[in-house]
Amino acid sequence: MKYKVRVSELRYGEVEVEAASEREAKNKATRAGFNFFDSEITDITAEKVVSSDPMSVIERLERWAKGDTCDNCPACDDTVFQAAELLRKAYLDEDGPRTNIVTEICPHCEREVEMFWDTDTNGFKALCPYCGERLMLCDECLHSGTGNCDYSNNTDSCRHNPPVPTAASHKLWMRLGVTLNITDDEADAIMGEDKNASVDTLLGVLRARRFEPDGDSYIPGESIESYNHAHGTEYDDADVDFNL
Repeated sequence: MKYKVRVSELRYGEVEVEAASEREAKNKATRAGFNFFDSEITDITAEKVVSSDPMSVIERLERWAKGDTCDNCPACDDTVFQAAELLRKAYLDEDGPRTNIVTEICPHCEREVEMFWDTDTNGFKALCPYCGERLMLCDECLHSGTGNCDYSNNTDSCRHNPPVPTAASHKLWMRLGVTLNITDDEADAIMGEDKNASVDTLLGVLRARRFEPDGDSYIPGESIESYNHAHGTEYDDADVDFNL
């Protein structure tokens, strides 16, 4: 067993030694060649150095639950609450049901966002309902079992938000028919008489990406004409219709 031996005043330092007991640890520490003891130091403490690895704590917790109150049990070197928390993390069921209520802090407006979101269907990239900026659901990703975070500061991208190719930077306006996924309250607001509330609610739904392209859509000829002018192209400026 490894013990950490320290004196009462931190300026004298500490040392780790292998020992079978606290007394042996103190004796070994005084002979370890570390010159931090003097005649005025009377309070020397020794505490076991134990692993905080979840599986190690689980093993100690299981021994403790069976009545094994050895020096290694959680009742001695961990609080039961610490052991229980590590146990929860180690046994986190990655394939179990999730509530689909996600909570994130928007890095742009710094507001806490809580919303209904199914990452299995919609992925880990959303839009903040307050400021409309990109909102990556990083906490959901960390608990999804897909691996460690691979975010790159250089490209501002990750596996769930790949870099946008330069060729995809052109913008083209179109009318898009969609089906909205809304609550009863949102339906009342969108179709109510308060136009400001209607617009704000609709923008919130769209920013949260709670819609599916569905139905008649088209690119107006005016949009194609503007695109040609901006990018030097010569596409036919007749309306382009879609039935999604």
